[in-house]
Amino acid sequence: EVASERGAGSGKEMDRREFVVTAAAGSAAFAAAVSGLPIVAGPFTRQAEADHFVPADKKLTREWIQTLYARGESAWYSGDDLRTIGMPVGGICAGQVYLRGDGCLTCWDIFNQNQNTGYGAVNYEVGRAPDQTVRSGQIAPAAHLDQGFALRVRAGGVTIDRTLDRRGFRGARFCGEYPVGRVEYADESVPVTVHLEAFSPFIPLDASESALPAALMHYAVRNTSDVAVEVTLAGWLENAVCLHSGPLFGRRFVRRNEAMSADVLTGLLASVKKVEVPDEPERPPKVFADFEEADYGDWTAEGEAFGQRPAGGTLEGQQTVSGFQGKGLVNTFLGGDRPHGRLRSRGSHEGRTCINLVVDGEVVRTASGANRERLEPHNWNVEGLQGREAHIEIVDAESGGWGHINIDQIEFRDSPMLIDPGELHLWPDYGSLCLAVVGAGFCRPSLPDGPMPETIFGRPDARDDLR
Repeated sequence: EVASERGAGSGKEMDRREFVVTAAAGSAAFAAAVSGLPIVAGPFTRQAEADHFVPADKKLTREWIQTLYARGESAWYSGDDLRTIGMPVGGICAGQVYLRGDGCLTCWDIFNQNQNTGYGAVNYEVGRAPDQTVRSGQIAPAAHLDQGFALRVRAGGVTIDRTLDRRGFRGARFCGEYPVGRVEYADESVPVTVHLEAFSPFIPLDASESALPAALMHYAVRNTSDVAVEVTLAGWLENAVCLHSGPLFGRRFVRRNEAMSADVLTGLLASVKKVEVPDEPERPPKVFADFEEADYGDWTAEGEAFGQRPAGGTLEGQQTVSGFQGKGLVNTFLGGDRPHGRLRSRGSHEGRTCINLVVDGEVVRTASGANRERLEPHNWNVEGLQGREAHIEIVDAESGGWGHINIDQIEFRDSPMLIDPGELHLWPDYGSLCLAVVGAGFCRPSLPDGPMPETIFGRPDARDDLR
């Protein structure tokens, strides 16, 4: 809660509207208004929550509790409200996928990544979009997967192609009543309306059926004109199997898409296949910095976090640091997480192949730690940056938990520095993805690059084969 100035520390009643907004208690508003009871339990005072945001005495009367069981009305959202709406539609304990306010799927947390999505102040930041996550305490884009649906409508010799999202239907609106999310698409220039129901098989007390790794999208199209219309619904799904392992171990597998047809389903199966890696000679790695010297050499240190020289391992008060090579490394846990600083390398020379972080004053590659003291390899592919002058900088600008950084052994290499990933089927993001329609349909295993819906439907005057 956030107390108004007149109520802070005074013991006066909190502003009721303020409490509703901060406590997200608006779901009972309709029933309470009809009954004449207050829309939230209470009243509450600031003194009642002096040591906790949740008061010990909830002031729940029998009459107020009964309003929670009263049937209300569905709440629909549209316009800018859709930008921040995301409702989970993934199976329980099967990873997570979110339904955006305009009906697209986003935030594909299905790749077995250990993600800390932040604490209250950041995780519930006002304006956070469903396709954003939290990394190192900062809002950041979630893993992107290209997916969507589109509609082709033919009526009276006119063909209309639209994506089923806010771009294709500005009048889209959303209603979330977990576990079912509903989206309606309407536009005066389109002679049909579309109603989407999206959900996962959520069955209370049936853990097995509720844990299916699937999201169901049920579309209903209604002709709002007085002429016959021909409608084609199409969907696409990027093959993102091994999404995170791919940049590191891409030479060990290839992605493949296959059309599938079963008794009740027609669709696309996306997977990966192991390939043999040829033994090709390559240049040995060139060590750019190993931090084994008595000082930082040509590196320039700013602030207090780095001290005068590399650390010799674990510092006082720090959990055990491991995974570094030799006897020295960069470790900014000097006196704890409080100190800040920046360590900047000398510039690279034109024409050299190097790990680039800052080019022409712009950060072009960046990486953050995983909130553990063990060092692990991280690679940047800088093939497209050859011939440009660059420098590497190590930054510590955080004083909170895990507000320090450990770095060692920066190398220029022809191939990534790796921890042996093991067999392909044991990689954390190995598996398969499927996009299928119930009943008969048509599937293209691949599509050319290009904008949607033009790419999936082709020319408006062409007879499409997606039916």
